[in-house]
Amino acid sequence: DLPGIKEICEWINLIFSDHEPAVDLDGDKHSPYETLRGYSWRGKDCDDGNGAIHPGARSLNSDREIDSNCNGIKGVDPAINIPYETTFCAGSEPRGIAVLGDSISAHFHLPREWFNSSELSVAVFEALPYIGENELDWPAFSYGTGFMNATDT
Repeated sequence: DLPGIKEICEWINLIFSDHEPAVDLDGDKHSPYETLRGYSWRGKDCDDGNGAIHPGARSLNSDREIDSNCNGIKGVDPAINIPYETTFCAGSEPRGIAVLGDSISAHFHLPREWFNSSELSVAVFEALPYIGENELDWPAFSYGTGFMNATDT
């Protein structure tokens, strides 16, 4: 028995079997880090020290003092004393989505350059760690979790 091997295996199982972020200090299933089932999958946690604050959380006190849902909106308009969250988000009714089969929704693909020897280069493999950590999925480009335009890369 080598020290730490059991813990490493449990950590790998957590990421690839339970599909939870490798780094999630507050246990809300959101991470401030992109890799290993991090914010590419669920959105970036803007406060990993507070489990009540994460993407998709209900607004706390209309986000007058803190951004509780990580949408980048907080504070009060001093001219009319109405929270910016109310001004910009009232009635938006965020609902989220339900996805069956994460690879289908997470833009699973292998880069075509991997299969064409005339296109192979060091640059082709720069994304290999990201691809491996995400099980050959590209969640940042998917319809359900995406936040990047695939045509810009």
